Amino acid sequence: MLRITCLCGEIYHADQRHTGSNIQCTKCNRILEIEPPLEEPALLLVAGPSLFQKYRVVGALALLLLVIAVGLWFYFRPKPLPKNKMS
Repeated sequence: MLRITCLCGEIYHADQRHTGSNIQCTKCNRILEIEPPLEEPALLLVAGPSLFQKYRVVGALALLLLVIAVGLWFYFRPKPLPKNKMS
């Protein structure tokens, strides 16, 4: 069973024996060709982690180092001397 979808969103179904023939959309009156089904995609072999996964780990480590650096800066920053009130 083939599924044909018109640009207007209307969906039709047809047997494979009707491949190559045309139908008219009842909603927008476009002529739709009943095309043969696409071939199944070949199986992809994945060699290792993707580039995104590698950079995700690097990004997480960089964020952790940034948080540690900001925390150390706040801990060791020079503190202002208290003001003496002279009356």
